[in-house]
Amino acid sequence: MKFAAFIVKEALEIGKDTALMQSMPFEEKQVIETNQAYLFEGMQNIKNVQVLLKEDEAVDAVPNARMMADNAVPGKPSIVFY
Repeated sequence: MKFAAFIVKEALEIGKDTALMQSMPFEEKQVIETNQAYLFEGMQNIKNVQVLLKEDEAVDAVPNARMMADNAVPGKPSIVFY
């Protein structure tokens, strides 16, 4: 029920059409890849960054990634460090 409460709250704040969108008007993967230097600034220990879509089969090879990917929604990506 947490998810439903979140969506209702978001619908009230930004409007139901935006809150219930099934996709974003831009490619989220491309935005993340383009801005990696900024997103991981100050995290020198991170050497290898891999951006996967939840549909990618490679997600299943990463421990706990499938659970995180299943919880990702448009505009709110999930991050797994391993």
